[in-house]
Amino acid sequence: CRRRVGIKSIDQSSGKTAGLRTVTKEQQTWRAEYKADGAAPPAPTPKPAAAAVAKPAAQPSGEPVCELRNGNWYVAYQKDVFTVKDVTMKQQVYIFGCVNATILIDGKAKTIALDKCVKTKLIFDAAVSSIEIVNCKNVQVQCKLKVPSVAIDKTDGALVYLSYEGRDALIVTSKSSEMNVAFPASATSEDYIERPIPEQFVHRITDSNTVVSDVSDLYSH
Repeated sequence: CRRRVGIKSIDQSSGKTAGLRTVTKEQQTWRAEYKADGAAPPAPTPKPAAAAVAKPAAQPSGEPVCELRNGNWYVAYQKDVFTVKDVTMKQQVYIFGCVNATILIDGKAKTIALDKCVKTKLIFDAAVSSIEIVNCKNVQVQCKLKVPSVAIDKTDGALVYLSYEGRDALIVTSKSSEMNVAFPASATSEDYIERPIPEQFVHRITDSNTVVSDVSDLYSH
């Protein structure tokens, strides 16, 4: 599929009873008047226990924070549009517990981590090393320029936007689902192509006693 640009300013019927024999009153052995003297009434059929209703997972909550800790940026509990300014190549940016937020990072960071965020968008210029998406749900991440590595771990729902020049990024995934990557069709195109990141693999043992893994045919189209 194609997307325009990246994250911008994510009864009973007669047939059913045909042929059934009618049971007479004398044959209804469950009735008390047809039971032998002293016969104990049948034990009531136990009712199945009601299934426990799963409680929704609690969302992160706390007072919004944005501060430098040991020279690195710590951003937490943001819920609106928020910009982290003046980020340098020597600084790490750790973003935690944001819900329904849009986080903008102004500058090239060393590494960026998005942890335990829900329905959050992250837009950043570039990173020297990597962007890590961990313990998140329904998040979108866009790199405007380049990032060498994208790691997705224990996350349900992640859409990663890469620039045309940044589409050679390595994407490493673990214990995650509903992942997609989007990138421009060409260097001058504003249309984004979206592709699923495989979740299903086929494994086989080789003659040399090693295990070889291939992407499932589900992703061959």
